[in-house]
Amino acid sequence: MRFVFCLALLVVSIIAGHKFADKYTLRRKFYSDFSFFNKHLKSEISFSQTTLLKMTDLFDKKTDFYISLKKYIENKEFNFEKKYLSLEEKGFFKGYIENVGAHDKITQLNYLESVEQKIDEYYSSAEKGEKKYKTLYIKLGLLFGLMLFIIFI
Repeated sequence: MRFVFCLALLVVSIIAGHKFADKYTLRRKFYSDFSFFNKHLKSEISFSQTTLLKMTDLFDKKTDFYISLKKYIENKEFNFEKKYLSLEEKGFFKGYIENVGAHDKITQLNYLESVEQKIDEYYSSAEKGEKKYKTLYIKLGLLFGLMLFIIFI
Protein backbone atom coordinates (compact mmCIF):
# COMPACT_ATOMS: atom_id res chain seq x y z
CA MET A 1 0.00 0.00 0.00
CA ARG A 2 2.80 2.36 0.92
CA PHE A 3 4.56 1.58 -2.37
CA VAL A 4 1.43 2.49 -4.37
CA PHE A 5 1.11 5.76 -2.45
CA CYS A 6 4.76 6.61 -3.13
CA LEU A 7 4.34 5.76 -6.81
CA ALA A 8 1.27 8.03 -6.94
CA LEU A 9 3.31 10.87 -5.38
CA LEU A 10 5.99 10.35 -8.01
CA VAL A 11 3.46 10.48 -10.84
CA VAL A 12 1.74 13.57 -9.41
CA SER A 13 5.03 15.43 -9.03
CA ILE A 14 6.03 14.60 -12.63
CA ILE A 15 2.65 15.87 -13.86
CA ALA A 16 3.10 19.02 -11.76
CA GLY A 17 6.53 19.55 -13.33
CA HIS A 18 4.96 19.27 -16.79
CA LYS A 19 2.22 21.75 -15.82
CA PHE A 20 4.77 24.31 -14.65
CA ALA A 21 6.75 23.78 -17.87
CA ASP A 22 3.65 24.30 -20.04
CA LYS A 23 3.65 28.05 -19.50
CA TYR A 24 6.91 28.35 -21.41
CA THR A 25 5.57 26.30 -24.31
CA LEU A 26 2.34 28.31 -24.39
CA ARG A 27 4.28 31.58 -24.37
CA ARG A 28 6.43 30.43 -27.29
CA LYS A 29 3.37 29.28 -29.25
CA PHE A 30 1.66 32.60 -28.56
CA TYR A 31 4.56 34.61 -29.93
CA SER A 32 4.97 32.23 -32.86
CA ASP A 33 1.34 32.89 -33.82
CA PHE A 34 1.77 36.60 -33.13
CA SER A 35 4.82 36.84 -35.40
CA PHE A 36 3.19 34.80 -38.16
CA PHE A 37 0.03 36.90 -38.01
CA ASN A 38 1.96 40.17 -38.14
CA LYS A 39 3.94 39.06 -41.20
CA HIS A 40 0.83 37.74 -42.91
CA LEU A 41 -1.08 40.92 -42.11
CA LYS A 42 1.65 43.04 -43.73
CA SER A 43 1.34 41.07 -46.95
CA GLU A 44 -2.47 41.18 -46.82
CA ILE A 45 -2.48 44.95 -46.41
CA SER A 46 0.00 45.37 -49.23
CA PHE A 47 -1.70 43.10 -51.73
CA SER A 48 -5.14 41.53 -51.24
CA GLN A 49 -6.53 43.82 -48.50
CA THR A 50 -8.97 41.33 -46.95
CA THR A 51 -10.77 42.24 -43.74
CA LEU A 52 -9.36 41.22 -40.37
CA LEU A 53 -12.33 39.01 -39.59
CA LYS A 54 -11.94 37.09 -42.84
CA MET A 55 -8.23 36.81 -42.22
CA THR A 56 -8.73 35.33 -38.75
CA ASP A 57 -11.26 32.88 -40.23
CA LEU A 58 -8.61 31.70 -42.67
CA PHE A 59 -6.33 30.63 -39.85
CA ASP A 60 -9.09 28.91 -37.87
CA LYS A 61 -6.71 28.09 -35.05
CA LYS A 62 -7.81 27.46 -31.51
CA THR A 63 -4.77 29.09 -29.94
CA ASP A 64 -4.88 31.86 -27.35
CA PHE A 65 -3.62 34.48 -29.80
CA TYR A 66 -6.27 33.90 -32.45
CA ILE A 67 -9.09 33.44 -29.95
CA SER A 68 -8.22 36.76 -28.24
CA LEU A 69 -7.83 38.57 -31.55
CA LYS A 70 -11.12 37.25 -32.89
CA LYS A 71 -12.97 38.17 -29.68
CA TYR A 72 -11.58 41.69 -29.84
CA ILE A 73 -12.53 42.11 -33.49
CA GLU A 74 -16.08 40.87 -32.85
CA ASN A 75 -16.77 42.52 -29.47
CA LYS A 76 -14.19 45.34 -29.20
CA GLU A 77 -13.37 43.97 -25.76
CA PHE A 78 -9.86 42.98 -24.69
CA ASN A 79 -9.84 40.05 -22.30
CA PHE A 80 -6.59 38.14 -21.98
CA GLU A 81 -6.27 36.48 -18.60
CA LYS A 82 -3.46 34.04 -19.38
CA LYS A 83 -0.70 34.10 -16.80
CA TYR A 84 2.21 33.20 -19.04
CA LEU A 85 2.52 36.81 -20.30
CA SER A 86 3.77 39.67 -18.16
CA LEU A 87 1.75 42.86 -17.68
CA GLU A 88 4.05 44.66 -20.12
CA GLU A 89 3.50 41.97 -22.75
CA LYS A 90 -0.26 42.05 -22.22
CA GLY A 91 -0.19 45.83 -22.64
CA PHE A 92 1.82 45.49 -25.85
CA PHE A 93 -0.61 42.88 -27.19
CA LYS A 94 -3.59 45.05 -26.27
CA GLY A 95 -2.05 48.07 -27.99
CA TYR A 96 -1.32 45.96 -31.05
CA ILE A 97 -4.84 44.64 -31.51
CA GLU A 98 -6.34 48.07 -30.84
CA ASN A 99 -4.17 49.59 -33.59
CA VAL A 100 -4.59 46.84 -36.17
CA GLY A 101 -7.10 47.90 -38.78
CA ALA A 102 -7.62 51.35 -37.26
CA HIS A 103 -5.60 53.37 -39.78
CA ASP A 104 -5.05 53.83 -43.49
CA LYS A 105 -2.82 51.50 -45.51
CA ILE A 106 0.44 53.45 -45.27
CA THR A 107 0.13 54.20 -41.57
CA GLN A 108 -0.82 50.59 -40.89
CA LEU A 109 2.19 49.23 -42.78
CA ASN A 110 4.50 51.62 -40.92
CA TYR A 111 3.02 50.50 -37.60
CA LEU A 112 3.38 46.80 -38.45
CA GLU A 113 7.00 47.36 -39.50
CA SER A 114 7.75 49.15 -36.25
CA VAL A 115 6.29 46.42 -34.01
CA GLU A 116 7.77 43.51 -35.95
CA GLN A 117 11.15 43.83 -34.27
CA LYS A 118 9.55 43.92 -30.79
CA ILE A 119 7.45 40.84 -31.59
CA ASP A 120 10.55 39.01 -32.82
CA GLU A 121 12.39 39.96 -29.61
CA TYR A 122 9.54 38.57 -27.50
CA TYR A 123 9.49 35.42 -29.62
CA SER A 124 13.24 34.95 -29.28
CA SER A 125 12.97 35.45 -25.52
CA ALA A 126 10.13 32.93 -25.35
CA GLU A 127 12.15 30.36 -27.31
CA LYS A 128 15.15 30.80 -25.03
CA GLY A 129 12.95 30.56 -21.95
CA GLU A 130 11.32 27.38 -23.20
CA LYS A 131 14.68 25.75 -23.95
CA LYS A 132 16.08 26.78 -20.61
CA TYR A 133 13.20 26.22 -18.20
CA LYS A 134 10.97 23.55 -19.69
CA THR A 135 13.39 20.69 -19.13
CA LEU A 136 14.38 22.19 -15.78
CA TYR A 137 10.81 22.07 -14.44
CA ILE A 138 10.28 18.55 -15.74
CA LYS A 139 13.49 17.34 -14.12
CA LEU A 140 12.67 19.15 -10.88
CA GLY A 141 9.27 17.48 -10.83
CA LEU A 142 10.90 14.09 -11.29
CA LEU A 143 13.55 14.77 -8.62
CA PHE A 144 10.98 16.07 -6.15
CA GLY A 145 8.85 12.97 -6.79
CA LEU A 146 11.84 10.69 -6.29
CA MET A 147 12.70 12.52 -3.08
CA LEU A 148 9.15 12.03 -1.78
CA PHE A 149 9.25 8.42 -2.93
CA ILE A 150 12.43 7.78 -0.92
CA ILE A 151 11.16 9.66 2.14
CA PHE A 152 7.83 7.86 2.32
CA ILE A 153 8.99 4.38 1.40
